[in-house]
Amino acid sequence: MRYLLINTIALILFVLPSNASKLNENESERIKWEDRTESIRQSMKHAWNGYKQYAGFENDELKPISKGYYNWMGMSVSLFSSLDTLYIMDFKEEFEEARSWIANDFVMRRDLNVSFFETNIRVIGGLLGAHALSGDEVFVKTAGKIADRLMMGWEKREEEIYNKDTGKKKKRGNLPFPSIDLSSGEGYPTWGRPVTTLAELGSFGLEFNYLSHHLNDSRYKEMADRVMDHMDSLNPDHGLYPLHYNLEDGSIAYFYLSSLTVGASADSFYEYILKQWIQTGKSDFSLRKLYEESRNAIYSNLIFTSSPSGDLYLAEITGGEIVHEMDHLACFLPGMLALGAHEDGHDKDLKIAERLMETCFNLYSCSPSGLAADRVMFIPGYDFVAKNKGYFLRPEAVESLFILYRKTKKNIYREWAWQIFRAIER
Repeated sequence: MRYLLINTIALILFVLPSNASKLNENESERIKWEDRTESIRQSMKHAWNGYKQYAGFENDELKPISKGYYNWMGMSVSLFSSLDTLYIMDFKEEFEEARSWIANDFVMRRDLNVSFFETNIRVIGGLLGAHALSGDEVFVKTAGKIADRLMMGWEKREEEIYNKDTGKKKKRGNLPFPSIDLSSGEGYPTWGRPVTTLAELGSFGLEFNYLSHHLNDSRYKEMADRVMDHMDSLNPDHGLYPLHYNLEDGSIAYFYLSSLTVGASADSFYEYILKQWIQTGKSDFSLRKLYEESRNAIYSNLIFTSSPSGDLYLAEITGGEIVHEMDHLACFLPGMLALGAHEDGHDKDLKIAERLMETCFNLYSCSPSGLAADRVMFIPGYDFVAKNKGYFLRPEAVESLFILYRKTKKNIYREWAWQIFRAIER
């Protein structure tokens, strides 16, 4: 349930009738895609009604078998994540009901210790998506209030502190705490040591820049810029950023075994760099430079070819050693590369994106269930085998299919998306 609603928004955008007409499809094709569109809409409606009836808007997720609910954040995650899906699918009544609940009944509990990262991408991001589509100020104003609460933990770090080891005063680091107590505003590490991860520190610029623009308040953008300026100053080896960073001063946390990856705990950092550059109207050349350096480093260090099929895949580097394993999360990369190619016309990026996309789809099509393993190992002579066989309704592969379809107009990407949807339904 957690990601089904997010998956569905990407799927529906492949098959809206307006897309079919633009492609001049014949009548039978048009009818086929309209039927598929309606199947996806009904799946969304079923999921939404179940969440509303058995979990309730005040809870995060539905437990569909027991018809109960589960709170992993206590922030009505499914509701906020579904707003743009409801709007795009033209569920007007459901959208208005959700909007009314946010305006009149949503109360941000002060007794929560929440993830900065998850609250931003799911709650604030969901609200801003709804605002971008509808123009309703309720959504952006609510997002601003939540962001203000998250920023309390950061603003407390602005004060100078005394370092007992050096006898000097200094300011705390430029990075946000990964966890925030909404009552006290105190920030906390979540990894046992005072560190944060690459994805946690670098996946909020899009939302905070948007807030500054629409609320006419520079504080949000200033914080996002400060993090990106700091990361740009680190000049990491190979152009790739390690996973962990010290909260005290923002330096790379070398006491952890160094890992270089575009998978878990790193993925969205790279994605946000490109999208923030686009968000600036392609005017911030430091972001473009950072994206190009990271992209080139991925090409040079992390892309390999499987055997016997010759498919491209993404490996990792841990402790200086290459680990030929790939997360499903890394399937965001074909979409990122295709988006980058769309913005700058690099044919090489699009070709690599399409080859990686085929590998990501193979994670689904080679599985007996039609659903991808969450992590696979690439073994010479066997292509890949599942390491973590769980499937968690992650949206990365489907979003990449959406972007590639919009970029290339190749119908195969719609067909692959439909096959994934059918496997989820089964």
